[in-house]
Amino acid sequence: MPSSLAPSSITQKDIPKILSRYADVVPSALKDLDVTRYETIPVAVEKRKSNGDAYLSKSEVESLVQWKM
Repeated sequence: MPSSLAPSSITQKDIPKILSRYADVVPSALKDLDVTRYETIPVAVEKRKSNGDAYLSKSEVESLVQWKM
């Protein structure tokens, strides 16, 4: 692990170690947005896609914007 988390001191080798700590340090509000981003929305879109109509609802887009911020 780098002695500093400054971007200039992180190597390619450090990235998996740093990412593995994400779940332990992310605030709970962001965990909910991560679930929405990585699980809920993809499942919903895949269901719509199998019906021939893949789209994002307004609330899904709003959630993605919140997640991105």
